Amino acid sequence: MRILIVGGSGQIGRHLVRDLSGMTAAGEQVIATYHHHPIEGGVPLDITDTELLAERIPAMRPDAVIWLAGSKDVGRLEREPAFSEAINETPIRRLLDILHTMPVAPRLIYLSTDYVYCGRHGQYRDDDMRQPGTVYGRSKLAAESMILDSGLDAVVLRTSAVMSSHAGFLAWLLGELKNGRQVSLFSNATFSPTPPIHLSRALHFLLNAPFSRCSLNFAGPAVTRYDMGRRACEAFGLPVELVRETEMDFSSGT
Repeated sequence: MRILIVGGSGQIGRHLVRDLSGMTAAGEQVIATYHHHPIEGGVPLDITDTELLAERIPAMRPDAVIWLAGSKDVGRLEREPAFSEAINETPIRRLLDILHTMPVAPRLIYLSTDYVYCGRHGQYRDDDMRQPGTVYGRSKLAAESMILDSGLDAVVLRTSAVMSSHAGFLAWLLGELKNGRQVSLFSNATFSPTPPIHLSRALHFLLNAPFSRCSLNFAGPAVTRYDMGRRACEAFGLPVELVRETEMDFSSGT
């Protein structure tokens, strides 16, 4: 099996490339693309270049495509809806056209997000109503719909808050705590942080899963950021007193 990871240089991609390389059986191959940040053995690919996309995807002859690419910059996407469509929707539309032209279309696994939900309830089930409240969420929902309506062998996997000590919330938290700075974290709102290795195992399972044309939710257990901050202190031997408790004001809509 030839597994193509589109977006292998991002936070999730780097973990997945490493993890899948250790999970694959003899004769299987992991190929990853990158754009701005080269990775060892990677293939350069700009997903907004439709001609390049049409050239590179078939040339790599993948048996499965795991799509991680696109922008997760919620702030920028909110300010620039046109950019959101160009980076998160149009490449998917083009990808589906390309896969339809291949003699044997590869299995497509699309990594989506919990942003397709409104976020006010939590513990969402696979078939819960999707009501995104952000431009990012709406762009991911649009991509999901295109994929599930394509007729291809495809699975959408939604995840949440993938944690890494190198980027994102966990990296910021550890940086503050290790420098002795106090942090104030919400204790009245939960999120579902997901360890990268668990996500990699889920994606590996989906490569040969006996089902298709469906969407699934996969994330870690619900926890408050305040509790996570305290657990991080305990795990890394840092003073728990650095984590201060605060509450989100839901009455203001924030």
